[in-house]
Order: sequence, then C-alpha cells, then structure tokens
Amino acid sequence: MTSLFASLAHNLRGQLIARIISFGINMYLLRRIDNDVLGLVNVRLTLLYSTILFLTREPLRKAEIIRGSLPKFINLLWLSPLISTVLSVICVYLWYTFSSTTVDVSRTVVLSFPISAIIESIAEPFSYFGAIAYLLFNFVAFYVYIRNKSIPELESFSTFSDLLPKINEGIDRDSVNAMSTMFAHSILKQLLTDGSAYVMTFTELLSLKQQGVYDAVERVGSIIVRTILSPIDENCNAYFSNTIRKESSVFNKNTDNHDDLVKNLSTILHVVGVLGFVACIFGIPYSSTAISLYGGKLLSDNGGALLLSLYSAYILVTAINGITEGFAMASMDNYQIYSHGKFLFVTSTLHLFINYVLCVYLNSAGFIVANIINMTIRIVYNWRTIREYLGESSPSFTTVFPSFSTSMFLGASLFASSFSYLIFATTPGLSHNLSHIAIGAVCLILIAQHTIQHDPVFASIIDSFAKKHRH
Repeated sequence: MTSLFASLAHNLRGQLIARIISFGINMYLLRRIDNDVLGLVNVRLTLLYSTILFLTREPLRKAEIIRGSLPKFINLLWLSPLISTVLSVICVYLWYTFSSTTVDVSRTVVLSFPISAIIESIAEPFSYFGAIAYLLFNFVAFYVYIRNKSIPELESFSTFSDLLPKINEGIDRDSVNAMSTMFAHSILKQLLTDGSAYVMTFTELLSLKQQGVYDAVERVGSIIVRTILSPIDENCNAYFSNTIRKESSVFNKNTDNHDDLVKNLSTILHVVGVLGFVACIFGIPYSSTAISLYGGKLLSDNGGALLLSLYSAYILVTAINGITEGFAMASMDNYQIYSHGKFLFVTSTLHLFINYVLCVYLNSAGFIVANIINMTIRIVYNWRTIREYLGESSPSFTTVFPSFSTSMFLGASLFASSFSYLIFATTPGLSHNLSHIAIGAVCLILIAQHTIQHDPVFASIIDSFAKKHRH
C-alpha cells in the first residue's frame, strides 16, 4: 500500500505543475479570444482530437495483447499510427458532414487536430517500450500498460532494431481479437465520457458562446479530477490488474494477497470518497469566486457559478466510479466483459438521450446532471460486479463516507463558508473576496488536521509514510 501511494505522490507532482500552467493560459485566453472561437476550438475541434486519440490508445492499453512472440507483439503496437490515420479520416468526414457552425474556420485549423492525434499515436509504441525498459532494468513501478505480465522473449529485446516492426512475423490473432473487443468497448465508453460534447457538436441546442462557457467551467471543475483523481485511478487500475490474475492464488479468496486486496480497495474508496466530499462541500460556496477569478465576466454573467456548483457534485460520483470501475474491469472474465459491453451500449444510448432532454429543459446545466446520473448508474453496476467477485469479504459501500466526526467538521465548514459567501462574496471588492477565501482556507486546514489525526484510514497512511522515511 505504501508503494502505491508513493507512486501516486510522484504522479501528482507532475500533474500539479502541468495544470497550474494550463490554468494560467486558459485565464488569459478567456479574456482575449472571441467567445464563439473558444466554443468551436475547445469543444468541437478538441472533441475531434480526443475521440481519435482515445480510440487509438484505449484498446491497446486495456486489451490483453501481450501474448505470442515479442516480434508479433511489437508489430501489433505499430498498428497504432495506422488505426489513428483511419479514425482521423472517418472523424473528419463526420465532422464536416454533420457539424454546423457559423464561425469561419480554415481547413488547415481543422486538420491540425487529427494530424496532432496521429503524431501522438506514433509515440504510443514507445510507451510500451519504456515499460519494458522498466522491467529489464528491474525498476519497480505500477505501470498500466504492462500489468506485470510475463513478456515472451524479453531477453531478446536488446537493440533499437528490435523496436521496429517485422512484417514477416505477422500479428497474433488472439491479441487482435482482444483489441477488437476492447475497441467496441472504447467507442461506448467515449460516448459515455463525452456525450455532452457530441450533443453540443451535432445539435444546435447551445450557441458556440454557451458551449465555450460550459467547457471553461468544466476545465475549472476538472482540475481536481485531472490533478488528483486521474493519477489515483491510473495507479489503482494498474494495482488491481497486477493483483487480480487468474493464475494468482488471490482467487482462492483465503490468502494474504486476497486480504490485502480487500483492505486496499476499502482504503482507496474511503480516501477518494473523503476527497470527493471535501470538493463538493467547498465547491458550492466558492464556485462564484472561482468563476469570477478564472473567467471574469464571460463566465460570471452566463451562469458559470451554477455550473461549477453542480460540477462539484459530479466530482464526488466520478471519484467513486473511477475506483469501482477499475476493480470491476480487472476482476471480469470473458463472459462478464461481454455482458459489460451490452451494459455500456444501453447506458451510452440512454446517456445521449438524457443529455439531449435535460439540455432542452436545463440548458448546459442539464449536461452535468446527466453525467451525475450516468456515473451513479455505473457505480451501482460496478459495485454489483465487485460483490459477486469478493463475496462475503467485500467491504461495505459505506466505507466511501467520511467518519462521523469528519462529517460534522464538513457540515460546520459548509455552514461557515456559506455564511461567509452571503456576507463577503456578494459584495464587490478585493478585500471581501480575500476574506471569503481566508475563511474557507481556515476551514479546509481544520478539516485536514482533524482527518489526519482522527480518521483511522488517513492516520494509517500517514503513519506508513512516516515509518518509510524514518528508515
């Protein structure tokens, strides 16, 4: 468990630096760039780019493709640029055929996004090669690509020429089938992840200005998701995949490995649950201040504070879903994966429909409500899968909630910060905003101190880190 959180600490530092730089750039652009251009680039063209890249990477990263000989494995990796190119042609065609916009944008600008995705896909094989290098030089790391599988002919991986494709070796058919199955899953998962962006792109329910506002708010709200929760998800998914293997004794359900797995699942769920509740509690009274500082009048005058308040609730459910889905996917057999594909098909279709209906009645706020509903459904499905796998030893779902005393602190902080909002944040002026922020900072420090000292899970984690550094 200590090594898992040590790996998280390194990942979080890199993410934090990148997000701070991105945050500063976005603050400048929101005050300088035309609103319609922001909506076009940040929503529609970015969707084009992310769709191509996700459908290229996800099947390779999640499918069980490390089989057969090493040359066949490498040949499969080098399909990444080809897959990306084919997807780029299809996506650009669909974008020009069905996406309507009043903003004049050159073909060069549009094509630069899929070209960037193709260039990034060329680097995908080298991500695997980097993971192989970790194994060759005995570095210990939770790496989501390799998943601690035994790679055939690893000792022959010695020169740069071994990284290049060898046409005469062919491709392992079982690996291709596994990747094809995961590709279908990836399409459905992408529809679930970016359903709101697809609705905005291929309908005229929201203007480009409204789309730009929604995207800007989502970027603010997703800072916690991308900086803290995403690294946790990646490392935990790798840990679950490493630990849950059919050839492992963990499946006997009476070993130390199995007990550690259950304990770590419970610990991680509690950690992300508390983080999610903290984000939700402070997101509501401080959404207006954050929106004003980040986007100025553009966001403040167009309902940005309401959107960010709703997004804080979405952070809570997406934090829980990331962990439960990672464990559930790692524990599924082939039949369960097939059933999960049918579940994704139904939920993705339902998700697009709910997005459309709620957008009609609630405008852009409907997208966030739809995402909350979607994540809740996925959590229920994932938790059922986890209980089927772990049986009687599965932890209680209540482990995601803070302890009683921490809940009292959270409630008091919500009351204090909301009262502070009514007194200070509703009055213009830098001193009033600083006073409101200071009160929230004090509440956050008190919650952190209390949780570290009195929450058994957090106290155990801190104690483990302290012992490791002493030694």
